[in-house]
Amino acid sequence: MSPDPATTSPCAKCGVAVPLGYVKCPRCHAPMPATQPLAARAKRNTMRDAVAGGTAVPEPESGGFPWLLAGVCAAAAIAAIVWYVQSGGARAADAPVPADQVDLAAMVAPGSAAGSSSREPEPPPAPVVDPRPRQRLEALATLEHTLASDKLWATVTAGGDNIEIRSSFCADRGVAARVTAAHDALASLGFKAVRCLEKAGAPVWALDL
Repeated sequence: MSPDPATTSPCAKCGVAVPLGYVKCPRCHAPMPATQPLAARAKRNTMRDAVAGGTAVPEPESGGFPWLLAGVCAAAAIAAIVWYVQSGGARAADAPVPADQVDLAAMVAPGSAAGSSSREPEPPPAPVVDPRPRQRLEALATLEHTLASDKLWATVTAGGDNIEIRSSFCADRGVAARVTAAHDALASLGFKAVRCLEKAGAPVWALDL
């Protein structure tokens, strides 16, 4: 097989075909010419580029991160708008009152005010005054004055519905006689009984009215 002139170069000294790229001849060690045919050099460069292109990893394209950030921001904005719409937007209390409700309130308020102003408040009921306390005091004072006029000195007081007579003359019949004479008047005032006590407090007699 004859040597390929595209990949070999003959040695000028011994004539051996030496592959391109050798500085010296492998047989006679004569220096090989520095220049090589342009076709061989172009072919070798083409093969190198093909090998480099097959094994090299393409660099990633730049600019992907800004688009991702923009997508995240857009999704967040859409979520905020959806939440705002579903929550009712502004506060429900800020919603305007319908016109029909406003007119109804305006119609009802004056009528109710007029009705309340035309009706005068009723006067409070007059307190019921029981006349018996004053009459009871007068009856007791009269009985005490009557006993004193008979020289049957005594102190006549009321303890609830009972009359107490404190005197040293409880044993005298005149005291019981005066009480019997005033029986009807004392009973009409609500008194239930009369007791006569000594000055020391010992009971002497009692009379139901």
